[in-house]
Amino acid sequence: MSEQELRASSAITFTDPLMAWTGSGSSDGNKKIRFGLATDRVYESNESSQQGPALCIYRDQVHMAWIDELTVARQTTRLCLARVVLNGRQFRGFEGKVILNDESPQPPALASVGNLLVLAWTDYDHLNIAISTDGKTFAKHKSHEENRLGPALCPHGNKLFIGWNGLFNNLLNIAIVEGSGTTITGVGNKVTLQDASPRGLAMASFKGKLFIAWQNELNERTHEGNIHLAYSADDGRTFSHRHVSNEKCWRGASLCVNKGNLSVAWNGVGDSRLNIATVQMSGNDITGLAGKRTFNDVSRLRPAIVGA
Repeated sequence: MSEQELRASSAITFTDPLMAWTGSGSSDGNKKIRFGLATDRVYESNESSQQGPALCIYRDQVHMAWIDELTVARQTTRLCLARVVLNGRQFRGFEGKVILNDESPQPPALASVGNLLVLAWTDYDHLNIAISTDGKTFAKHKSHEENRLGPALCPHGNKLFIGWNGLFNNLLNIAIVEGSGTTITGVGNKVTLQDASPRGLAMASFKGKLFIAWQNELNERTHEGNIHLAYSADDGRTFSHRHVSNEKCWRGASLCVNKGNLSVAWNGVGDSRLNIATVQMSGNDITGLAGKRTFNDVSRLRPAIVGA
């Protein structure tokens, strides 16, 4: 992929990151996808999902990917994409919904890289990557890399990075998506970290560094763990300046850059309430999370956030 293809546009401006999540988290089994700008007002869509959604800005419009809901007639979950229609701070619905003939039991990843829309997912044991120039048709590639928790995507510099957990050891892996135009040939320069997570990781490009976020597992019964952060200053070859937050989650965290800040979102342990905070730095060190806001909205699945 050329540097021109990897230049992302960001004409949309949010005061706060746009957040999307699945379900109310209550006993009613609500699996509707909901939206909110820092959840100051919540809008419920007509789409339902078994997992949390993925968001990105593509051609100055918010796009979303998700897997649909299991039904009695259909016991598989299909990949779906659509444009999110916003009027200022108000959610108006979806346009251009596409249902792919691909299945995934886990949440997908979505990224905008210039004029390309990139989708990544796990089928049931392998990474899959697809590229589109119109958001409707996709050229697909199935990787030999094994994964079961769902990947992450992140444009950084003139490269597109992909991250995933190992199939049996849950170790974090970071690699570069290789190809040209809409042809993907594989993933290369793979780095396997000695950090493991029972949930999928998140990635974001911020001030020339490639940041990752994940959770460990402190409790095998509740699957809760602390939010961990680290970054690479050498294009994904090494990751350092690790920081273990006091904040705990049990579905992993999400990252995005908005208005010059690196934001992290997660659902809390116990009450499943949605949280968002800003990653703080002191020189080259990650010092913690600041400005935490906890909302009354809840989800038992990891939320997605996107900024502009």
